[in-house]
Amino acid sequence: TIASFNTGGASVSNVGQVQLVFAGPVFGPVYLDNIYFHKNTVLSNEDFELAGFKAYPNPTQNFWQITSENDPIDQILVFDILGKEVASYEPNAREQQVDASALPQGVYFARVTSAQGTRSVKLVKQ
Repeated sequence: TIASFNTGGASVSNVGQVQLVFAGPVFGPVYLDNIYFHKNTVLSNEDFELAGFKAYPNPTQNFWQITSENDPIDQILVFDILGKEVASYEPNAREQQVDASALPQGVYFARVTSAQGTRSVKLVKQ
């Protein structure tokens, strides 16, 4: 098993190869190389911070107010549940009112972008 994999003291700079052989006449061997196995490694980045956005009132009947905690909002794209874009805004401000009055009832997603990143916000129209 991979959990008990032992390099036998080999350096990680050595190139190794693993051959996987599957049962059955249709499957040939699969070769994997340049694989590095390591235990106790955590992938993280302490500097990564997703931009903080809020949408209220949610659910709504007429308008959502979308606000940014830090930077001005560069773009807001609103999509229906099928992925069709139904509205777009480029406010360059920390707040934007999104008009939902002409939209049918349902679930929508707003992709909000600022200098700090992009986040999707679920919106509900009653």
